[in-house]
Amino acid sequence: MGNGAGVNIEGQIVEYRPTFKMKPEWDHPWHRIGFAAGGFGCHPDTIGTAVVFEDLCDGEVSRSEGPYFHRVVGWEEAHAIYSACTNDEYRERALRRLEEIVGEATDPAKFQTR
Repeated sequence: MGNGAGVNIEGQIVEYRPTFKMKPEWDHPWHRIGFAAGGFGCHPDTIGTAVVFEDLCDGEVSRSEGPYFHRVVGWEEAHAIYSACTNDEYRERALRRLEEIVGEATDPAKFQTR
C-alpha cells in the first residue's frame, strides 16, 4: 500500500495527484505540494498509508494518505512554484520554510556516521 509515488517520500516535497479534489479556493499549484514529514504512508512497501503533511504556505500540518501523492518534487521546481504564489504572505512563508527544509536536508551536521 504505502504511497502512490512508489518511493520513500519522507522528508521530501511531494505533490498531490492531479485527480485529488481540493476546494476551489485552495486548488492552486502552491497548495498541491508540501512537505511529507513522516508516517507509514511515506514508505512504499508498508501496510499503513498515513502521511504527516505540512502545507508550507499556511503552515498547517495535517494527516493525509500516501496514495494521494504521485511524485516527489525537486527543490528547484518547488521554489519556482512557490515563487509564483499570488499571496505575498504565503509566498514569503513557503520560500522561507523551503529554505529551512533544504538546509536541514543538506546540513552535514544532521547526518550521523557509523
